[in-house]
Amino acid sequence: GVAVGLAQLTKYNGWLAGAIVGLAALFGLLRTENRGQGRVIKTFGFGLMAALIAIAVYWPWFRFVESHEGGYSALLKHQRSYLGDVGTWPGHLLTQLRQVVALSGGEGYRWAATTLAVVSLLWLGVDRRKLRVFHAIAIGTPFLLLFTPAATGWWLGAGLVLLFPTRGSAGLRLIAAWWLGLTILTPLYHPYARLWLPLEAVGWMLKAYVLSEAFPAVFDFKKARELTAPGETKGRHVQVVVICVSLLGAWVIPSNVPPSPVPLPNLIGHRDSFRVATARLLARVTPDVARLRLLARPTLMYYAQGTLAPRGIAIDRMSSLDGVLRAGTGWAIVDTVLLRQESSFEGAKARLLDHYQIVAEEPNELSAATLLDIDPTAAVGNLSGRSESLLLLRSRPSGDPR
Repeated sequence: GVAVGLAQLTKYNGWLAGAIVGLAALFGLLRTENRGQGRVIKTFGFGLMAALIAIAVYWPWFRFVESHEGGYSALLKHQRSYLGDVGTWPGHLLTQLRQVVALSGGEGYRWAATTLAVVSLLWLGVDRRKLRVFHAIAIGTPFLLLFTPAATGWWLGAGLVLLFPTRGSAGLRLIAAWWLGLTILTPLYHPYARLWLPLEAVGWMLKAYVLSEAFPAVFDFKKARELTAPGETKGRHVQVVVICVSLLGAWVIPSNVPPSPVPLPNLIGHRDSFRVATARLLARVTPDVARLRLLARPTLMYYAQGTLAPRGIAIDRMSSLDGVLRAGTGWAIVDTVLLRQESSFEGAKARLLDHYQIVAEEPNELSAATLLDIDPTAAVGNLSGRSESLLLLRSRPSGDPR
């Protein structure tokens, strides 16, 4: 309860941690031994207590938001603006799977990581005095299958989630709930690449499970619990078939659903373009400026405070273009990335320039994650939006035409 409450204080979707545990508890009812009255009361009674504790932890923040204009309902309305519906779900899921490929670094990075993993396992997990070529092949093959394609962990979940709720341990039911809950809910939101990170994490856990089940003797830890009772083999055969089909899907489907995703270039490299552009722009702010309006990414606010505050220049951070336009005359810095959140980028820029004239403009190259946030089509190779600009603006004098 405390953990979920703190998670909700950190991020608006922190409640999902509790929802996943609740779904895992419901999965437990699929097994006969968990349906006894005493066990059900104990499980869901403690669950209710945890939910009440989470609400208590979160309550002060709820009251704080409720005391402001619009209250908590206004906050929920804003969050709902990012939601899609059942019709957008398939497209969002496909977009996010493509983004995994776009952020993978390409074949070179994946093969290097796979090779390092295989070498590490051979060095640490195997008695090298008894190592044979056959052993190396047996160890290396599953690594190639599991780690080379992007999003392999998600594809494994697509198969194993059908088995874990009824045949797995409590831990495996939790993993199944984690995978299933987030796979259903994540694509309902705007397809920000960062939202896939929890699914990527559970994917790595699924990969570890498959390796420990298929090659238990390689690892120096106790073999994972069998999915079937002692002496039974049918269930294990089903599991192997499911894993093989899932891996086949990971290898075949992404490259055969057009348009195919393309790894973004220069994934690891210099990331100071925004900082340099900000420094150059702030240097153009004249000494007579007393107040500056800011419509930009939070990082610019951080840089601006350190540069402008010692000069006695006050900064007003704006949440939308309308706020900048309503603020009256003066100076402003606008990040064109935020203009793309408006219904029409060209229309928003035209409205801005009706009220302001450009004093300076500094282009900057977006990071891969930011690029995918504002233009998900970059995952299929459309890099036309990779360069954006920071604009230093001054109000137009009365009667001054554009």
